[in-house]
Amino acid sequence: MPRPNPYFRLNVQDDIDVIELLLPGEVDVAAFHEISRGLIDQWPFEPDARIVVDLTTCQYIGSVLLGLLINLRQKANASGGALVVGGASARLTQTMKTARLERLIPLYGSRAAAIAAV
Repeated sequence: MPRPNPYFRLNVQDDIDVIELLLPGEVDVAAFHEISRGLIDQWPFEPDARIVVDLTTCQYIGSVLLGLLINLRQKANASGGALVVGGASARLTQTMKTARLERLIPLYGSRAAAIAAV
């Protein structure tokens, strides 16, 4: 598991890896690289990993977050697993749907619904 990071928390719930993103209103390139190093480069995805990205407390949406979600999905798929998103606000959900992200990553209204689905 990666070192503690101010931008996310990792925990396991019902044998599912849950990534709680804690992104402020803006995410700069340095923050993106720190998040990527922690989640993409250093986190060993187990075979058949079932991953929920919880956006309940996330305030940021933009190309950086969209890219991060796509990178996480690719890593989950490479492990033979799956990734879903839960708890996004109406604004975040609309942005992800506008970007057609829901075609790649299933979106659920809550963390609990995402955990139940994955």
